[in-house]
Amino acid sequence: MRNGWALLTVCLIATGCSREGAYRTVARDQAAAFQEMADILKTVQDEPAMEEARTSLKRRQAGFADISARAKSLGQPSPEMLEQLSEEYGKLKLALTRLQAEIRRVRALPGGAAFLENLEIGPTTR
Repeated sequence: MRNGWALLTVCLIATGCSREGAYRTVARDQAAAFQEMADILKTVQDEPAMEEARTSLKRRQAGFADISARAKSLGQPSPEMLEQLSEEYGKLKLALTRLQAEIRRVRALPGGAAFLENLEIGPTTR
């Protein structure tokens, strides 16, 4: 019986660690994707640059969608898990803030609102 409890404990710890690892990986991937989107949007200064950015973002759309699907499949992390992942989620929040700032900047450009309306690039701020 003693070995059974030890095995159960190891299995539970391993499952928890792998779950933490999955959240950690997705948070890092999301942060990198948000940074990449922000970098692309940063190049947008006029309508010709909007077309270049649209092409660049569309080329990466499948990868961004994959990361989003993985995040959704994990569900909301528990408060304990969030605490363990505070560094990754801090970086994710900074990347999201930067992306939102670029979205707001591009939206203010002539033709920017229409450009953004036709893209699926992540969270936006209105």
